[in-house]
Amino acid sequence: MAVYQDWDEVVLRKPKKIISSNTPKPKVIEDDGEMPEKLKTYSKELSIALQSARQAKGLSQSDLAKKFNIQPSIINDIESGKAIYNKKTYSSLMRSLGVDVKAMKLPPN
Repeated sequence: MAVYQDWDEVVLRKPKKIISSNTPKPKVIEDDGEMPEKLKTYSKELSIALQSARQAKGLSQSDLAKKFNIQPSIINDIESGKAIYNKKTYSSLMRSLGVDVKAMKLPPN
């Protein structure tokens, strides 16, 4: 009596990707030739006003940032005119420094 195992060979492979003809094609965005709108940044006047108000109170950029729980780099970007303009943020910063925001002519968002 001969004992043997009658096993079939098992080969493990990744299944092949099936490419069907009804797969959706990626959408092509048409270029109308116009440039996107440039985002508004802080004007030089607004940046200088914030900087002079902050210095009049004797605060550093990091002190003001800690007061608002934001990164000091954000204050630096606002004062250098690199940050994207946000009327609400600017108003709250100026009010905390004791500047009458209603008397200033702030541009809309």
